Amino acid sequence: HDRKVTARTCAFLRNWYEGFGPFLLFAGHLAPHFPLIAPQAIYEKYRGRVPMPEIPDGFLERLPLNYRQLRCGFGMENPPPEVVRLGRELYWALTDWYDQQVGEILRTLDELGMAENTIVIYTSDHGENKGDHGMWWKNNMYEHSARVPLIVRWPARWAGGQVRRGACSLLDVVQTIVELAGGRAPEDWNGDSMVRWLDDAQTPWKDVAVSEYYGHYISSGVAMIRRGAWKYVYHSRADAAHGPERELYHLESDPKEFNNRAGDPAHRDLIAALHGALVKEIGEDPDETELRFRRERARPYDD
Repeated sequence: HDRKVTARTCAFLRNWYEGFGPFLLFAGHLAPHFPLIAPQAIYEKYRGRVPMPEIPDGFLERLPLNYRQLRCGFGMENPPPEVVRLGRELYWALTDWYDQQVGEILRTLDELGMAENTIVIYTSDHGENKGDHGMWWKNNMYEHSARVPLIVRWPARWAGGQVRRGACSLLDVVQTIVELAGGRAPEDWNGDSMVRWLDDAQTPWKDVAVSEYYGHYISSGVAMIRRGAWKYVYHSRADAAHGPERELYHLESDPKEFNNRAGDPAHRDLIAALHGALVKEIGEDPDETELRFRRERARPYDD
């Protein structure tokens, strides 16, 4: 699939000329997604060289109920160490292979003289836990899963090598594309354009992103807000005996997210502020979203 995407993307670029006018091209690769399959030669580069996940003693027992259920539902409770090691090595190798696919597209732009004035945005829909925090795939709010890469290149406007460290979301990426193309987004679209922030690192930026998960193998919905160095995660009540549960991490001092500070009374006001900001960004309280989700799920299907 991905080889075809690369080939057809490069073919499109070679067949395009300025008389066609501007273009928007979406190259939808799957890698580095499961299944973890990589060329043998690339895999050999990583065999025995990828560290195993770091999981502190007792950490898995302290996981929120939803995450413990995910481990059980996906059969991830006790994977053999050799399987964990192989999975991580293959993920590294598959990422390496995919980097070559992207490189082929960028080289085509260079060869055609189109690189200087073509905007290239690389991003993804989710990350991969790779056994970290005892999790695989996505389905949770740890950085390995919820944080995705975002690389923007436009040599005619921006010098390379710049970094923006504030939080943003894919909703902001959509708004950014619209502005770069000279368009105007409908009033009911969410997100904010990052163009001024990309132009000038000193431009004030909201530094906020939210995410929600209402998928399989969980007892209740999960909502997250990242603001500055803090990440707050709210697990809605599962039933009368379970929940709600909260997570709070200071990502600068605890980048591995091992120290959940939600139970510290000193952070009570911060949690209240972040929960209020989360409700504002989502548009409703996560508990209301949970109730609405359950009502919809309980409705019978028409014949």
